[in-house]
Amino acid sequence: MGRLKYILVPVFILAMVTNCADLDLQPLDTVSEGAFFKTEVDFKGATLASYSSMQSLYATTEINYPAFNEWFKLAYMTSDMVTTDPGKFDFLNYSKFRFLPTDGSFQYIFVTVYQGIHRANLVLEKLASTENELTEAEKTQYEAEARFVRGWFNFLSYNLWGGNAPLLLGTRKDLNDIAVGNSTPEETVQA
Repeated sequence: MGRLKYILVPVFILAMVTNCADLDLQPLDTVSEGAFFKTEVDFKGATLASYSSMQSLYATTEINYPAFNEWFKLAYMTSDMVTTDPGKFDFLNYSKFRFLPTDGSFQYIFVTVYQGIHRANLVLEKLASTENELTEAEKTQYEAEARFVRGWFNFLSYNLWGGNAPLLLGTRKDLNDIAVGNSTPEETVQA
């Protein structure tokens, strides 16, 4: 037994320190941006992700889509379509057009709108690369859908902020160039 130990221990140590070139080093639980945008299924998924930001705003329940509650407050509480209980002060403020800086509704909607714009811009940028397997008809379809989603969210930002919101026509990758100034209403309409 002692002799076997002296043989097996060096063999196991040698097996552990030698590397294996056949290992698959791609993580199985995540997909990188560089490896994702290749096939038609990838672009379909990315386009549907752009549409999911719309669903976050216009969903029928706040249980699965919390942005709906914020959209409901801004869109309906400021109109005559619904009324509120006088004890709900945040709703009462909305019905009287009193918006407080501490309220998170605008922030939540801003993030949802620009998430949709970012996702659409990402699809458009990846369509322009030549490293995908799409046919020209598929490229045309996904480009049209991404432009529609981006246009829809730009329309929302125009209506919510009077056209004076940041206009993003591409994705930002450099952290030193992440700040974007507000656009003019004319620039938003032209986009």
